[in-house]
Amino acid sequence: MMNRVFFLLLSILLLVIACSRDERNDSTRDKWFSWPEPYTFIQNKNHQVPFFEINERFQKYFIKQLENKQWVEISQQNLFSVISGNAKVDRTKKHYLVRALFYNKPTGCYEIFVDSHNNILVDHGCLGNASKPMSREVLVIELNVKPKNVFTVCSMIE
Repeated sequence: MMNRVFFLLLSILLLVIACSRDERNDSTRDKWFSWPEPYTFIQNKNHQVPFFEINERFQKYFIKQLENKQWVEISQQNLFSVISGNAKVDRTKKHYLVRALFYNKPTGCYEIFVDSHNNILVDHGCLGNASKPMSREVLVIELNVKPKNVFTVCSMIE
């Protein structure tokens, strides 16, 4: 009987320690972190948004531009000078700079979704074994209409 009580208390203690470790990440959330309420995004291929990464040398400049804005429209003329690589851009759509966050970029990827109200969810998921601070980045997305809101989340699986 004592062994069962001991193991029950030990299990509760380990559970409390594990949960408190997760909450430490909440206290270090970046100001850009924003979760939509209620969660309205249906994550399927029909609602995914094409996006492009921006050349590293422009990141600091655009991060400052988005400090107090969720998104900014970018002209096609400027678009080709800031995106990385040989992107296949749809010239019939508008392009917007949006906020993004990540913990461990090399082990993860972005998924970007739009809902029926033109709200955008920028989600980065990655692998890792230690709690890292969130890092900011700016991406370019393609849409037919202006975004209403941009929600930015990131997560790490150990």
